[in-house]
Amino acid sequence: MIAHIRSAHSKELSDKIMSRASRKSSSSKPASSYSAANDAFILSICTSNVSFRFVKNEFFKKFVRILDPNYKLISPDAIRRKLIENVGDYKRKIKVELRDMIKCFISLDGWDGKNENTSIYAVYLYFLDSNFERKKILLGLRQLEKKGTANNIGDLTLEMLKEYDVDISKVIGGLTDAGSNIKSFLEKNDLFHVHCLAHSLALILKNASEMPSIARVLTKVNRLASHLSRSKSDRTTFRERSIALKLEGRIPLPFCVTRWGGCCLLAKSYLAHAESDSSFASSLLVQYASLHHFISAQDQRNHLVHCLSIETLERYTKYLENDVCLFATYADPRYAYMTNVLNTLKWEAVEEMVELYCESFRAPSCQPATTPPPPKKMKLAESNFLRFVEAQTESVNSGSTKKEIVEYESLIQSARPPIQSCPLNFWLTHSTRFPKLSILASHFLSIPLSSAQVERLFSRCGELMSSSRRNRLKSITVNDMLLNAALGQMSLQEKKEDEDSSVSESGDDSEEESDSSADDSNGQTAPPSDSNGQAGSTVTIIDATN
Repeated sequence: MIAHIRSAHSKELSDKIMSRASRKSSSSKPASSYSAANDAFILSICTSNVSFRFVKNEFFKKFVRILDPNYKLISPDAIRRKLIENVGDYKRKIKVELRDMIKCFISLDGWDGKNENTSIYAVYLYFLDSNFERKKILLGLRQLEKKGTANNIGDLTLEMLKEYDVDISKVIGGLTDAGSNIKSFLEKNDLFHVHCLAHSLALILKNASEMPSIARVLTKVNRLASHLSRSKSDRTTFRERSIALKLEGRIPLPFCVTRWGGCCLLAKSYLAHAESDSSFASSLLVQYASLHHFISAQDQRNHLVHCLSIETLERYTKYLENDVCLFATYADPRYAYMTNVLNTLKWEAVEEMVELYCESFRAPSCQPATTPPPPKKMKLAESNFLRFVEAQTESVNSGSTKKEIVEYESLIQSARPPIQSCPLNFWLTHSTRFPKLSILASHFLSIPLSSAQVERLFSRCGELMSSSRRNRLKSITVNDMLLNAALGQMSLQEKKEDEDSSVSESGDDSEEESDSSADDSNGQTAPPSDSNGQAGSTVTIIDATN
């Protein structure tokens, strides 16, 4: 009989053994092993419209018991306590990281509900540490119960900075859109303002799309997108025909005029770089210079080209009047002293601004604690000599920034770093050679091109505010939920990026192995060639990435 069971019912026997083993392992599992499950469950609550009291649903409790009879669901009060605990742990960790921060930039944006009865604001903080490593820190998402005025936004931002022990004097400026309330808050606190590049590009496209000839096309596209979003069969047909026509790209999506990210899909290549978290604001002027150069070379008699040319030049000029953009471009060795980047502005004018800024951060001289005895009275000749030497020393000290500027220009003109390189590596190597210019770089090379990372937070967490269940929660609970949800989403995104990078690296390794095996089989190594097959030539591609 045993032989019959093993031969004829082997599958049922193995399933029975596995089931018994799983029950035995679950019964011996300690309560601490469910910590990860509790964390994941809490994040699922934070990122959905499910009520805390869902844990009391009898059918859900039955579902959990079937999966694991030993797992005990946490209570609604335990969920709230865990949210507070997670926020506290995160703040303590960030405070330690910000302890040695000298200067920083903030990225600030807001989101309004459909009926504008509620809004949330998010703040990111950017800075460079002592090793010229870039840091991006989320300070939090907060519900603004009052109107979004400059004073209320300012109070909210200052409150968030205070919670992390960040004094407003350490903030140089903010990277935002063109909202008048946020700009007013920055101006009242004497902070620089940098207009988000993605939003700036979207405004150009928005104004161009209002032309009758373009508006008609966009209306048709928007109608098609709305129809495809409702019809699954037509979406399938659309994909099949796109593949047959060898057209690449996503299915058109409808977008609201207030969502500038959707409008910028028309400028795909620029937006991909503008919204990248690894981008640098130092390339902002270069981006607009190349865009202006391209549009100026087109037929200006075309109404669309003429409109784009005017809009581009207007915003390009505004960026040229922005001190932060000029400082960042100068501090980036890839673009400093590059011709045709500043339009009619001269690099000599930027050098004067840089010198004034660097001299304002001159380190104070350290005086000893005890006063030394006065020196003996010198002869007139000796005192005149010493006064002459002292005057020359002071002259050298006051001109040290100018000396660094001259040496920096000479170094850049003779050996400019590659466009694809990271400017922070340059300053990590040359910070001792250019101590004052390295301060400039540490202040302005932490800024990205766009505040799109805040917009992405709203797209992930904004739906929480649209739930009627959330309206009954206390504001502090909502704020804790928003921060937990944002951190959870960021963690998932980082894991996904790591997985993608590992997959791509393994793919590159396999390609290299296949290439090397092919070379070995031929008995020789092929010389490098360009896209036209010319051996030994090198093609340099100026990419938008860093």
